[in-house]
Amino acid sequence: MLHKMIFALALAGVTAGAAQAQTAAAPLPVPFPSGPQATPQTGTSAPQAPGQPGSSNPQQQGELVVDVVGGVSAPLGIAIPVMPTSEVVNTPAGRTDQLGQQLAQIVTTDLRNSGLFKPLDSGVKPVLFPEVTAPTFDYWGGAGASALVQGFIRANGDGTLTVGCYLYDVFSRAELARQGFVVPPSEWRRAGHKCADMVYSKLTGEGPYFDSRVVYVSETGPKGKRIKRLAIMDQDGGNHRFLTNGQAIALTPRLSPDQRSIVYMSYVDDRPAIYVYDLASGRQRLLVPNTNLTFAPRVSPDGKWVLFSMAVGGNTDIYRVPLSGGTPQRLTDSPRDRHRRHLFARRFAHRVRERSFGHAAIVRDERRRIAAAAHQLRQRALCDAGVEPTRQSDRLHQDWRVVPHRHHEPGRRQ
Repeated sequence: MLHKMIFALALAGVTAGAAQAQTAAAPLPVPFPSGPQATPQTGTSAPQAPGQPGSSNPQQQGELVVDVVGGVSAPLGIAIPVMPTSEVVNTPAGRTDQLGQQLAQIVTTDLRNSGLFKPLDSGVKPVLFPEVTAPTFDYWGGAGASALVQGFIRANGDGTLTVGCYLYDVFSRAELARQGFVVPPSEWRRAGHKCADMVYSKLTGEGPYFDSRVVYVSETGPKGKRIKRLAIMDQDGGNHRFLTNGQAIALTPRLSPDQRSIVYMSYVDDRPAIYVYDLASGRQRLLVPNTNLTFAPRVSPDGKWVLFSMAVGGNTDIYRVPLSGGTPQRLTDSPRDRHRRHLFARRFAHRVRERSFGHAAIVRDERRRIAAAAHQLRQRALCDAGVEPTRQSDRLHQDWRVVPHRHHEPGRRQ
């Protein structure tokens, strides 16, 4: 319980007086949901620091002073009950009561996989719709939760879904943050990921990452006939789908910062070209309609430009073009750049030749030494066999003739 007290005091000192939490910007501007009416909770005020007006000496008053000297490495206990609904309605994504269970499971899985949180077991008590903004802190504190995540889901008349998410500090009995999302039924999972992002960012101070998607190239088929298709999925593996049919090779996909478009290179008619795929409409278009080779696309951080390489007249330079399309602008082509590239190429080629010539000389000398040693060995073997070579002055080839051994000739080397 000591680490819980330390965490509560530190968290209360950081978040005291925060009636409303800041809301991160969503990909699509959405209004905050009109959920259950909030019931004011009595919270503890932050203690005044010594030396400030109205403060007194803790030793004179007999107050308890706790020094926080380090963090606790154990995961934080957090409760994430099922998100209730005001009315059970059938939607294209499923019934709202079932979606509330799945939303809570998504938030639980995201926070558990981070390694910093320990969600309570699924056997916690269900939460009624009026309790979303009026938590029973005594129950959750006794269950071992230091933080509490509650929310709701509601079907709107226009076919959209409203998802609300609230974060509470169980020990200080205070609301830390809240967020609301209005999403189409096809994107209800994103609301769960963004709820987990809100909790993660508020309690850790780090940036969100659960509401992210992975774009990759899927390869299927036998080794000789591989099919490469563009595919996308959520970071947890959900919502997987293929974007292209594999008739043309797709390479180097890049997702735009707003997660609405994908730029990638595709080989159509055996020529590389850059295409833009719109995730909302499912349509793709050619970004740079010309006959030059374009490849290696990248999206700028502000999402307005696409930077790529294009080969024109044997020279490859970096260009940029608006994501919506337009005339490419050359960025790296100038006489100075070409002169520098030419000088670098000449110096590099000269060094390669020097190293090649030096290596060739070493190999040539080594071959000569090996040939000379082999020649001496052959000479000795032939002499021992009674074969005497007849040398010709300027030739490497030799004419051989067999002569009888003269073992008894005086002075003959045996």
